[in-house]
Parts: sequence; structure tokens; C-alpha cells
Amino acid sequence: PKPKPPRYDLLGVIMEPNHAIAVLREAKTKSTFRVETGDMIGGWYVAEIAPKAVSLRWTDGKVRKVPLVEQPH
Repeated sequence: PKPKPPRYDLLGVIMEPNHAIAVLREAKTKSTFRVETGDMIGGWYVAEIAPKAVSLRWTDGKVRKVPLVEQPH
């Protein structure tokens, strides 16, 4: 059975011309993860990393976008 979509917060993104890294925090455990396109997290694949969002894709093609968390100044 497909697990529920994981609940992550996107804390930051590092973009380079041919490479991107995202830092995600799992909401329940507060664990942080550094991911790249193609990595798997919580049973979902990191499909795309953009400057303000990460797309996670399940094996059936369903996509969940995780928006960047706006930090207060």
C-alpha cells in the first residue's frame, strides 16, 4: 500500500548551474535531510529541486510539492 505523503518543510535550496541540493525537515521527528534530484525520502523520489520548492514523486507518478518555508526576519 502507498504510504501517506510525508510531511516535510523545505528549509533551503542551494542552486548551481548543473546541480541542486535541498534541505528538508521531517515535521514529526524534526530530523533534517540533505537531498538531491533522484534521491528517495520517505518512499518518495526527489523529482525536481527549484529555488522555492521541491517536487516529490511516488512510483505511480503522483507528485507532491514542498514549498520553501519563509523565515521571519
